Amino acid sequence: MTNTTVTDHNTDIQEHKALASWMGVLFLLMMFLVAVGGFVRLSGSGLSIPDWPVVNGSLLPPFSEAGWDAVYDDFIEDQHRWQRMNQAQTAGLGSRGNMPQNRDEFKIMFIIEWSHRAVAAMLGLVALACCVIALKNPESRKRVKPFVISIVLLIVFQAVLGGILVKTGTSTQWLFLHLGTATIILGLIVWSLLRLLLPDGIVATQEHKPIRKLLIISMGVLFFQIILGALVAGSRHEGFYVDWPTMGGQLIPSMWESHRPLSWNLLSNPELHQFIHRWFAWFVVAVMVFVFIRAKRSNVPERATFSLHLGLGLLLVQVVLGFCNVLMGVPTIVGLAHLLVAMLIIVTQLMALFDLRYVQDAVAEKAEMEANDAISA
Repeated sequence: MTNTTVTDHNTDIQEHKALASWMGVLFLLMMFLVAVGGFVRLSGSGLSIPDWPVVNGSLLPPFSEAGWDAVYDDFIEDQHRWQRMNQAQTAGLGSRGNMPQNRDEFKIMFIIEWSHRAVAAMLGLVALACCVIALKNPESRKRVKPFVISIVLLIVFQAVLGGILVKTGTSTQWLFLHLGTATIILGLIVWSLLRLLLPDGIVATQEHKPIRKLLIISMGVLFFQIILGALVAGSRHEGFYVDWPTMGGQLIPSMWESHRPLSWNLLSNPELHQFIHRWFAWFVVAVMVFVFIRAKRSNVPERATFSLHLGLGLLLVQVVLGFCNVLMGVPTIVGLAHLLVAMLIIVTQLMALFDLRYVQDAVAEKAEMEANDAISA
């Protein structure tokens, strides 16, 4: 191997390691964006900026009183439009968000929504940079090419979806798609990061197929529960029950409105959303516990076992947070914690799946034995 080839190879390795660091940054940005997005919803700030993607002809918030007057007037006019649509029953459930009492309160809501857009733009730029670096580097391209391309495309789709949310009044129907897409992006980021950190020489294994299938089912169940949570978040302003296990004093309340179309009942029925989300949570618990027991009996690798242990611990926290949300009427801090813990549970299942797909424990043990032999010699 010539010196030039060695130098190029070393440069590729350095860029590959640097990309892994930036994918870690992208993961943190994505979690932060989910948190900010949740705060936008919980604070009812989503429609404080009725324009998209620009704000009164600019990408920045106003810097003068005249500018604040202009955006506040636009907001009031937009709220009147939504009021007329609500009266005519042509607006989606949960469309209007919160109405500020004065302009100072409006400024706070405006900054919350603008911050969400700013973080999203930052995430998009970092994701694009990661994609360019990955496609230029042979080692990274081999490991994560389809994943980083998918991340960028989904972020573009997510941006367009965010614009639709603004134009449709952040209604329930679009909100669950927004969070669902964010969950998929987060999963792709985690998988890409794990692929980049994978030691050389480890290839996919055919071991532990039954447990891997169960983990995929577990993640599908978790994803559906997250979607249900988004539907609840979208409709909670229309009436949220704070008793448990009953809802409004009834164990099985009247949930289906026969005079409404099927689409309304599935996408905009707050009683139905809350009932299913509450009781489907116990199915999630049962599935995750079952997967954990099967994995323990199958003697899965230590790293995967750790991820499953962590997932169960987070699940216990999530159950407690769920009870707090119901009994306390979804305080902002508890609602945000509930959202972020859900994301982290998905991550733990994905980590376990990865470690069962690319078993690394045997390689680590071999390296440790070789190191001990070298020390003994």
